[in-house]
Amino acid sequence: MSSSKNEESEFEDLLAAYPAKAKKTKVDDEPSSYRTHFEDVTQETYSWGSIAEVYRTGENPQEQRRKEGRFGDVALVLRRIVPHHGDNRDSGVAKTTQLEIQSPTLRAAFAALAADYVNINLHQNPIIIPEPYTELHHCQNRIQALLELDSDIVDDRLRGELKLLQAFQTDYMMRTLQNLNDYEQNGLITFELLRFIFIPGSLVVLPHRRLSPVEVYWAAVVQSCQEVLDDNKEPCCEITVAYTGFDNSSFGTVFAKLTVNGFTEIKRITDLPVYPLLHHPEKNTLLPALRRRGVEYRRLCEDSSTNKAQGNHIVLGSHCHYDGPFWEVADEARGFPSPTDGSPQTFGTFRITPNSQCRGRIVVDPPGFIEENPAYRDHVRKDKSGPSAILRGSESLKIDTKESASSSASPSQTGPTDKTVTDLQLITMPPIIPGFSLSKRTWGFYLVDGISDIKWNPNAYAALQIDQKQKDSVRKLVGEHRDAGSAFDDFVAGKGRGLVFLLHGPPGSGKTMTAETVAESLKCPLYYTTGGELGLEIDKIERGLRLIFQRIQRWAAILLFDEADTFMARRSEDNLERNALVSILLRLLEYQSGILFLTTNRLADFDEAFYSRIHIRIEFKLAEADRRAIIWAGIAGQANHEITPDEFKALGTLPLDGRRIKNVLRVASLLTHSRGRTARMSLADVKDALQISAGDPNDGEVEALVDTFCS
Repeated sequence: MSSSKNEESEFEDLLAAYPAKAKKTKVDDEPSSYRTHFEDVTQETYSWGSIAEVYRTGENPQEQRRKEGRFGDVALVLRRIVPHHGDNRDSGVAKTTQLEIQSPTLRAAFAALAADYVNINLHQNPIIIPEPYTELHHCQNRIQALLELDSDIVDDRLRGELKLLQAFQTDYMMRTLQNLNDYEQNGLITFELLRFIFIPGSLVVLPHRRLSPVEVYWAAVVQSCQEVLDDNKEPCCEITVAYTGFDNSSFGTVFAKLTVNGFTEIKRITDLPVYPLLHHPEKNTLLPALRRRGVEYRRLCEDSSTNKAQGNHIVLGSHCHYDGPFWEVADEARGFPSPTDGSPQTFGTFRITPNSQCRGRIVVDPPGFIEENPAYRDHVRKDKSGPSAILRGSESLKIDTKESASSSASPSQTGPTDKTVTDLQLITMPPIIPGFSLSKRTWGFYLVDGISDIKWNPNAYAALQIDQKQKDSVRKLVGEHRDAGSAFDDFVAGKGRGLVFLLHGPPGSGKTMTAETVAESLKCPLYYTTGGELGLEIDKIERGLRLIFQRIQRWAAILLFDEADTFMARRSEDNLERNALVSILLRLLEYQSGILFLTTNRLADFDEAFYSRIHIRIEFKLAEADRRAIIWAGIAGQANHEITPDEFKALGTLPLDGRRIKNVLRVASLLTHSRGRTARMSLADVKDALQISAGDPNDGEVEALVDTFCS
C-alpha cells in the first residue's frame, strides 16, 4: 500500500489527471492574458462588504488609489483584507490573509494535484488558500514532481507559474516551515502548527490510553483538518477521518470527526488524542499488527453474517471466548450517548472508558447487534478501495506480510458481497466489534485482540453424575434435534418444532449442570436466564422473551430457563398479571424451534397447560454416597490437591448436594492459596472450609453430620 512503487503510482495518477483537468476547466480569459507574476496586495473593505481600494502592500494607499482591476491579470496574488481606514475598529470586517490562484492554467494544475483535499474549493475562480497555507505545503512534493515532467505536458507558462508557488513558500513560509521542521524532528508541535502535520490522505492513529496493559490504536485516514471555534468560542482543530466499516453486508468507508482542543504549550505529538502514524515510535511494527487485526475483524464479520448450515438449522454469529475490557450497551436508557461531534456510534464508543471487564464466552454478531440496536449502524459509503490514502513518500511505511495485498473472500448466498479487501481497508478496520455476552446477558463491544477460540471440555458430559439412562437419552435427543431436526411438524406451519425439557428436583441435584454439559458436549452457546431477569411489566417481559427466543434460534443456542416456576405457576382467578405471564410463555413455547431446558424445584405449582408443551420430563434426586465421592473428586481435580481416594469416599458420606460441594471446594482452594501459591489442597483444608461455609440453617441433621466429620 505504501511502498515507494505504489507511492510513485499515486503521483503518476495525479499528474496524469492534469491534462484532462485542464481541458475541463472553464476559462473566462485566455491563459495568455495572465502575467506570470506574483503580487502582495492589501484590500480595504467597507463594513457592508464592498471593496474600497486595493494597493500593493507597503506602498502609500493615498498615492496609489488603485482599484481591483490592476491586479486581476497576475497568476498569483497574496491578498490582505483589512477594514477601510475610514471605518471604526468595530466595523465587522475581519482581518484575513489569503493566497489566490488566478491563472486558469495554474488553477487547473493545482486542482489536479490537490484533488483529494476538501478544505478548499478547487472549482472556484480564483482558488483561495487561506493563511497559514497548509494546503500549499502539503502539495509541495507534488508540485516538484510536476515540474520534473517533460515539456510536452508542462509548458513554459505553467512551469513558470508553478515556480511562483515555490517562491511564495520560500519568501513567505520559510520561518513557519523551519519551525515546523525543528519541532517535528524532536517529536513536538504547537497548536499553531497542528494543521501542517495532519495531511489529507495520511494515516493517523487514535490511541485509547485507558486500556491496560497496553495502548490500543484505531487507524484512520485524514480527509481534512481545519481550525474552528468550539462551543466556548475557543480555537480547536477539527479533523475528519475515514475508516473501514461494515454494514452487515459489505465493507465500505465511514467518516468520523475528531477534535483537538487548543493549547498554548509545546506538546509531544504522541500525547495528542490523535496523531500521524509517521510519529509513532514503533510504526513499522504497528502497521502489520493493525493489518493482522483487520484480517481477524473481517473474518469475524464474515463468519457472523454468513449462513452456516447445521443439519436443518441455519446458524449465524460466532461463538468465541473473550478476556478484556467490555463496553456494555445494556439498553437505550443505559447505553452510550451519541457523540456530540457527529461521529458514528462505534467510533464514539471506542473513545469512552469501558464499563467493565468481561471474561467468558460471547457471540460475535454485528448484524444481530444492529438489528436490536439500529442507532449503532454506521453509514457506510461503498467503494472499491476503501478510504483514499496518498501517503507522503517520506513515510516509507511497509507492510511486512506474506499474504497478498488483496485476499479473496468466500462467496456466500447471504454473507458479505466483497470479493477483495485491500491492505488499507484492513489497517483501518475498527479495534472493537459488537457481540453478546452470555455471562452478562447483554450486548456490548469487545476488543478484537481479546477474542479467541473456545477451549472445549470434551469430558464435561461424561463427568455429569446423573442416572446413566437419563444421561444417554438427553444427549441423543438434543444431538438429533440440533443436527438433523425432525420431519414431524404441527398442522400449523412453524408450530411445535422445538424440543423442551423439564428438569425438576431438589437444589444441587444436577439440573443446571445437565444443560451446561449438554451445551459443552455439542459445542454450542448456552443462553442462561431466569424469570427474575425479565422484569415485572408484562409488555417488557414479552419483549424480553421474544428477543431471547430469536437469539437462540439465530445462534443455535441451548436455552436454560432456570427457576422457571416464576412464570409457570398455576393460574388463578384473582391474579390476572400472573395469568397473562403464563399465557405469554405458553404461546411462545408453542412457536419456538430451539432447545429449551426448564428447571424448577416446585413441580407441584406448575400450571397444567405446560405439560402439553413439554416433550421430556426428568426428575432429579440427590446423588448417593458413591456418586457424591465422584463429584468431590471431579471438582477437586481442577485444583492442585493431595486428597486420597479413601478421603474422597469419606467426603461422599456427607449428604451434601453438588452446589454445596462446589462452594466448599472453592473456599478450601482459597484457604490453600493463603499458605502459598504452590501449596496443595488437603483434607484438612476441606474440613476447615466445611466448618465455615454456609449451609442450610434449617437442616440441623446435615449440619450435625458435618460437625462430626470435621471434629
